[in-house]
Amino acid sequence: MDKARHLDLIQHYIANVAIGTTTLRNQGADGIADAAREFLACLDISELKEKPVTEYRSWLDKKTKELMKKFPSGAKKDWGGARKAMNLLMVGAYFNKVLSKKYKLDRFENDLETPLDGGAAERIREYGRKKGVEWECKLCSKDARKSCKGQHPRCGKSKFPGIVNLKDYQSRGYQGIATELAKEIGLPRAELDIILWRKTGEEWKEFLRNISRE
Repeated sequence: MDKARHLDLIQHYIANVAIGTTTLRNQGADGIADAAREFLACLDISELKEKPVTEYRSWLDKKTKELMKKFPSGAKKDWGGARKAMNLLMVGAYFNKVLSKKYKLDRFENDLETPLDGGAAERIREYGRKKGVEWECKLCSKDARKSCKGQHPRCGKSKFPGIVNLKDYQSRGYQGIATELAKEIGLPRAELDIILWRKTGEEWKEFLRNISRE
């Protein structure tokens, strides 16, 4: 098989697996999952091959905004949904031996973001509280810090707002704590979801107790 066609098929597969039937539910419009799959399947990941690691975040921001524009009417402001979709694809590509090698994705192992949903976000928050890493505005953007007077729905200190309401500066707070968690358990941040996704309820509480004793 032609190598380019082979890569395309693998990426299409990962995009369709990443965006399941419930991945982007309740995001404000019908058809958002189909739009995400189509965009992700055709995303030019090869752009990352020659980029310095320090430029990954700006590339991710750019592609997140491009995906938002592809969403149907009623969901074009859904930054959280677009970011979740992008992160799921990139983590999937990172774990895939063919795409990871082709696009040198191992270089970004500590820069790829942890895909957020309600469960993953709550576990990250629990770790932050357990370790004394509070959700202060220092984790937010400078713009958010200027107007933040305390807890309110748009503040990083508040309960996870849901993917559809998630803002960039809130996501940065979660990713910052995720970085600390990944360091403590000895994983790249790109691989943290294998822990966040798998452990639930009492398993997660026991996990936190164990790492606190180490």
